Amino acid sequence: MEMCHESIASSQTTALPIGNTSSDTGERHTICVWLIDDDDEIRELVADLLNRQSRIVCPRQFSTTDEALEALEHEIAPDSLLLDVNLGRQNGIEAIRPIKARAPSTKVLMFTTFFDGHVESAAREAGAAGFLLKSYEVQEIVRLIIAADEGNERAGLFCSRSLRTKTATLRHHGGVSANPNGATRHRKPLGLLRALASILTL
Repeated sequence: MEMCHESIASSQTTALPIGNTSSDTGERHTICVWLIDDDDEIRELVADLLNRQSRIVCPRQFSTTDEALEALEHEIAPDSLLLDVNLGRQNGIEAIRPIKARAPSTKVLMFTTFFDGHVESAAREAGAAGFLLKSYEVQEIVRLIIAADEGNERAGLFCSRSLRTKTATLRHHGGVSANPNGATRHRKPLGLLRALASILTL
């Protein structure tokens, strides 16, 4: 994985892990992650946070699925890919199958602000390996990326498996509000904002 190997080499000398993510690394490989999100600030923040982890490197980020698909044509595919559901005029769910066609071994993880059971089911049917919320704490996002890479299907990679617990936790932190159509709506990615605040105070 040429692109990822170059980034791994540099990240291992500069990474600043957030939380206790390095104590259980052993000799396991570093996970290469690509990110697709049309929000520039969120995309750059997430990439920066991932690059601070001891087991993860995020060398490539895209604002559209077209850019990522083009890159997959001539670059070695990543281990995992974080894919936003709503990408302006593009629908992330519709990009899962084309991505998997070009990169069958890549774990596609939907990475979204909103939870909707129907959308999650559609993503899973299309081949997604998980459904992550941007309101998760960074440590939880990292844990799920690692779980997907290791093929741990019982790690809670899909929200619906433990929705009651996750929703209760988010309500406690003020990050969730009711939605008339039954979807769980998160006002802002609190976990990522807290992580950003921790970086700014270093």
